Amino acid sequence: MINFNDGFGGGNRIHDDLLFNSCRESSDHGPFNSWDRQPYMTEILNGSASLMPAYNQIERTFMVANYGANGGCVDNDDGSSWYNLTNNFFVFGGHKSDFQGHNKLSFGNVNAYPGVYGPRCVMLQALPQVGPNSRDGKYGDGNWDEAYSGNKCILATTDETYIQIGGRCDTGDKAGFSFVLGDNKLYSPGAKAKLSICGKQFEFADWMKTGLDEGTTLADSATITAADIVKMGLAAITAAE
Repeated sequence: MINFNDGFGGGNRIHDDLLFNSCRESSDHGPFNSWDRQPYMTEILNGSASLMPAYNQIERTFMVANYGANGGCVDNDDGSSWYNLTNNFFVFGGHKSDFQGHNKLSFGNVNAYPGVYGPRCVMLQALPQVGPNSRDGKYGDGNWDEAYSGNKCILATTDETYIQIGGRCDTGDKAGFSFVLGDNKLYSPGAKAKLSICGKQFEFADWMKTGLDEGTTLADSATITAADIVKMGLAAITAAE
């Protein structure tokens, strides 16, 4: 399928594609996989020498993480940073964000029956930290945020997870919580979903009380059909044409 071996200067655009039947032997990632272990100085961002790359864009793409491709449809692994996922239709795979990357933004996507090493819409190993080697222990200075907003996610069972975040964070520190969330539409059997946030377990109703995910709603998946989900996906991938 597609693998980005490093981030280089960014600025790549993947669009209007159909990807499926990946990982039929290993199952260890998804149709798109990336690593980013080495910084490069380029002029790609704005014409001047910089270690900061331009965003890589993945948009209007239909991905199916079948054959047990359990790293999600987009597997941003090993420090991957500067990705913008917009208006895609992802089936059987959500968004995996692993091993200390940052600035991976997901907007306007449809995640149907997602799986990211388990049934999850999105999984982060840890939130981005600021400061040299994160010695100050603080999170999120507004430049290193992750985002999952304006998406639709359809969960298959009540035992599935909307979001899983590892590492350390303070859900009581709204200003310092470096994951931008909101306006997502979730569907699950009986309108039940849970979250695992930095070692704490939340039911959806309790999570919404934190104020970290304003505008997100949860409805019973019995109210939508397979045809409705296909319409959602079609609307997503044609929205930006």
